[in-house]
Amino acid sequence: GLYRMETKDIATLYEIWCFIEVSHIIREQLGIDETDVEHRNRMEMNGLFSWELGKGEKSRILYKKNGVELAELVYNPKQTDKGNDSISMNNLVVPTVPQKPDIVLQLTKDDVEKGMKMTYLFDAKYRINGKINGVDTPPDDAINQMHRYRDAIYYKDYKSKQLKKEVIGGYILFPGDGEPTDVAVSRFYKSINEVNIGAFPLRPKNKANRKLLEDFIKNLINTKSSETISKVIPQKGTTVYVPN
Repeated sequence: GLYRMETKDIATLYEIWCFIEVSHIIREQLGIDETDVEHRNRMEMNGLFSWELGKGEKSRILYKKNGVELAELVYNPKQTDKGNDSISMNNLVVPTVPQKPDIVLQLTKDDVEKGMKMTYLFDAKYRINGKINGVDTPPDDAINQMHRYRDAIYYKDYKSKQLKKEVIGGYILFPGDGEPTDVAVSRFYKSINEVNIGAFPLRPKNKANRKLLEDFIKNLINTKSSETISKVIPQKGTTVYVPN
């Protein structure tokens, strides 16, 4: 068994760490304790000395309070037009080619429609594109990937057979560095507020930049779905009406 011992590459370890870190942040910002978290994200042994974090349904984390579902987090589900029930991402389809974002966060909101889920994507990339004004920047292709995810993944209403937009925003997590005040004015961070696509620097023990992600997730949790929907950029010629 010793000769089958596995060494994981740093990119895979970073991806797993980001999922666990995001799960901790969500629990902290929801203000719930461990007893309100239902999760299966246990490392599984695949033969001697070989470990893997289960994907899709196996890594699903549910956050509840008083029996009410508040949020759901899933690691690396594969969005296709078939078999989404097996990864517990109900009603999500991709009419073209399979898409596989690293982390899917769904927040449950009740103000417009009971049990409505607001979907956000996170992708971990263990790469840096360079520095601008002393701040590490994420790779351009990673940002482009988030645009693709948002355009490719749809919600399908199986009663009306109608496709609807599903993903509100997509964000890269990368091991960048920089002063939080400088990160806050960087292009990849400012674009989050403008178009809901961007990036967050996230590294172990870097509490200052972690707080940027903490504050962002806190805002997602506390914002009503009607307000979130009203800020979605509509197709030109289209009016978005959110009932009061």
